[in-house]
Formats: sequence, C-alpha cells, structure tokens
Amino acid sequence: MREDLAKLKKLYDSGGNIIEYLKGLSTEQTNSSLDIAISYDLQAGSYVRKAKENPDYEDERSSVYSDIINQLGSYKTILEVGVGEGTTLGNLLPKLDSSFVSAAGFDISYSRIQYGRCFLNEAGGISTTNLYVGDLFNAPFENNSVDVVYSNHTLEPNGGREKEALQELYRITKNYLVLFEPIYELANDNAKKHMDKHRYVKNLHSYAIELGYKVIEYKLIFGDNPKSHNNTGVIIIEKLASVSDSEKTDIKLACPVTKMPLERIRGSYYCRESMLLYPVIDETPCLLPSNAIIATHFLDNNEC
Repeated sequence: MREDLAKLKKLYDSGGNIIEYLKGLSTEQTNSSLDIAISYDLQAGSYVRKAKENPDYEDERSSVYSDIINQLGSYKTILEVGVGEGTTLGNLLPKLDSSFVSAAGFDISYSRIQYGRCFLNEAGGISTTNLYVGDLFNAPFENNSVDVVYSNHTLEPNGGREKEALQELYRITKNYLVLFEPIYELANDNAKKHMDKHRYVKNLHSYAIELGYKVIEYKLIFGDNPKSHNNTGVIIIEKLASVSDSEKTDIKLACPVTKMPLERIRGSYYCRESMLLYPVIDETPCLLPSNAIIATHFLDNNEC
C-alpha cells in the first residue's frame, strides 16, 4: 500500500485523475470507498486554496445554501456529510439564522479533516465545530441524532449506491436531510455526459420516494448554462422526530460498526457493547470501521 500511495501521489502531482486511474484497474461498476478516500486525501489542501482564491464564489454558494436551510425553521444541531476541508461549512455557519447548539462534520479523508480544522479556526473563529473521520455508508452517529444533516456534492461519486447512502443518512437525521447534489434527471445533456463518465449518482429523488421518505423540495439551484457541468440541485427530505428524540440538543457519536453509543475514555472512543476502540489522532477522532481496534479488556482495572 505504501508503494501504491507513493505512485498515486506522483500521478496526482503530475495532473493525473486518480479516480479515473483506479477505475481502470477495476472491473467494478461503482467507485469504491477506498478509491474515493485515496483520491480526496491526495487532493487535501486544494479546496482551501480554491476557497481563498475565489471568495466571491464561496460566498454566493453558501448564501444560496443558507437561504434554503434557514427556511426549515429552528434547530439545535447541524452536520455536514463529507465536510472535506470545511470550506462550505465555514462559510455557511455565520449565515444561519438558527441559534444552534452544536455543529459538526465528517469526511472519509483524515488529511482533509486536518486542513478543515485549520480553515474553520481561521473562518470567523469557528473552533468549536467538531470534525471526525467517518464514512457516509457507516456514519459514526446514533439514530435520529442530528436535526439537520446536509451534503455538498458528497454523494456525487457514489453512483450505484444511491439507496444505501440515502438510508444511512436518513438513519442519523432527526428532522431534515438536505442534499445539495447533482441531479441527473434535471441536468442538461452536457452535464449528463459528464456524470455518466464519472459514475455520479442518479435517481436520488425516485429512490427517496421508493423508500417511503417525504420529499418536500426537488429542484436545480445552479446549472442554467447548457455548457456547464455544474448542475447542483437540492433535495430536501423531512423526517418527523419522536418526542424523546426531539429533546436531544447535542450530537451523539456511535460505533460505525454496531451503531451503539461511543464514550470518550482515556483519550479514545470506546463502545462498551461491541468492545471496539477508536483512536484520536492529533485531536481528530478516527471513526471508520477500519479504524476499530478489538479491545475486550479495555475497561479492566489493571495496574501495570
């Protein structure tokens, strides 16, 4: 793996497309989570640079996003799925009307989370936002744990796994799931060709309806230019929380394998039910299933 990553870094540094290269080595019809993780990790830092070079673009996009989210009413917790380097979250939070209690984000790439932590510290001093390493198909949160869960082109490269992604994000959502994603069915021909080539998601709206979810918004918000690949749309799914869930005011972490509660013990996160331990590296909790350490005696009171 070490040699492979060094080779891939050279390819990326020379301008190569990592997903395209890895796709050529596989017979699978979907982009794997590992391929996506490698690609995004190698890109770490590039999104912060682009955000700083194009502040007007970031401000316009976050303003559109905040207008949509602000229409949902009051909420206490908000989470960005695939937060990357925090460029969207950092620009969005100051524009939100709600007096939320806590905000968080997670991403499959450790390196991007590290950049995100620095970016959020600089962007209005949003240092209290919690960032985690996690996978959208195994989200490290309890059921019905976040008032508003949103994505920004995070589901995008996961064509073929649309229903799986929707089910997992709906699981952790308490009130609203807001998807700022490309919408193939509403896209222009140029964008559709681009999405076909890169195996982007399709039929998110129809899958949501098939799953019995209540879709209250479905439209394009960017992408009027017929030559553009950018056809960002919004799909809002409403979910009614139970009385007990509605009283929650903080985001509860869970073991990504068992979905049972995680506790911070001696600097790491531990799940008593699964007896799996998750490390915290340089203040970043690493909560991927592959990060799990079997620790059946972690709570023993051994004096060594």
